[in-house]
Amino acid sequence: MASVIAALRSRRDVECRVCSTGQHGLMLTRTFEDLGYAPDQSLDILDAGRTLAGNLSVALQRLDEALAAYAPDWVLVQGDTTSAAAGAMAAFLRKVRVGHVEAGLRTGISADPFPEEAYRRMISTVTTLHFAPTQQARENLLRENIRAGDILVTGNTVIDALFAMRTRLNEEPLASQLEREFNWLDSRRRILLVTAHRRENQGAGLRHLCEALLQLAHRSDIEIVFPVHSSPVVHQPVRALLEARPHIHLLEPQPYSRFIHLMTIAYLVLTDSGGIQEECTALGRPAFVIRDTTERAEGIQAGATRLIGCSPAQIVSEVTRFFDDASVGHNRLQASATFGDGSAGRRIVESLLG
Repeated sequence: MASVIAALRSRRDVECRVCSTGQHGLMLTRTFEDLGYAPDQSLDILDAGRTLAGNLSVALQRLDEALAAYAPDWVLVQGDTTSAAAGAMAAFLRKVRVGHVEAGLRTGISADPFPEEAYRRMISTVTTLHFAPTQQARENLLRENIRAGDILVTGNTVIDALFAMRTRLNEEPLASQLEREFNWLDSRRRILLVTAHRRENQGAGLRHLCEALLQLAHRSDIEIVFPVHSSPVVHQPVRALLEARPHIHLLEPQPYSRFIHLMTIAYLVLTDSGGIQEECTALGRPAFVIRDTTERAEGIQAGATRLIGCSPAQIVSEVTRFFDDASVGHNRLQASATFGDGSAGRRIVESLLG
């Protein structure tokens, strides 16, 4: 949402307020710092110890209070999180117009991913303007009887932020600073960058991933870099299985600039993240998706991403083939504008004010 906020704040005829629920804690704070802004209000209301229903109800109540204080003309929410669902519903109940950024993503299976797919559909039912990142997302919304005039294909703001950060990464002093920070990586090995955090991979899925990584770490040409999510249900089992293993580097969650740097130098990305699928497509970096479904099939169609599931045998087989077969190497992959050209924020603001 950073590019939307920047575009709104550049105008004298708009008052923009940013409200953060604090859903991702310290990771979110570091991202705000990297992107150069801070929320006007931080509610810090989501608690990992609560149930999904508990977090949703508390978020709804506190966001309703924020809306009562601000009395906005529009509420913008992005994506499929608990925060987005609560924000859209709180706005709807106060008869405030809702703009949904990253609208129309679908797997077609209501409980996969859970609960994000259901949240997306719920948000669409109360949205005034749907900002779809791709034509395929627009078609998904049309099939759900959303009016064509209420949908605008904008690209995704994720790509706006990515392109802005990529420019910074090539400039001094940040370029030299990052090179020094990651000089411990073995230059004789190719980097396998790993992320995993989604609810459907917690438990058995994470164990299977770790089993596969332990096998892959025995190769002489792979250096595994794994920024581990801060959620206890992720970092506890991952560190128990992979801590202090040769050629496996477990990192704390990385600031946005550091993670994008790692992505740009990786030979292959192994992930269950939706946003990273888009970023890899835009950067021309191949990504294997450790899920059975994806709401971003456009990345597969562009040849940038591949669904491989989360069985240890399948992960090891697919990664091994990729590293062994020069014909599928990342140097053959072209960057794609499938998910946006870096101007989504501007288009969204123009539509809101038009």
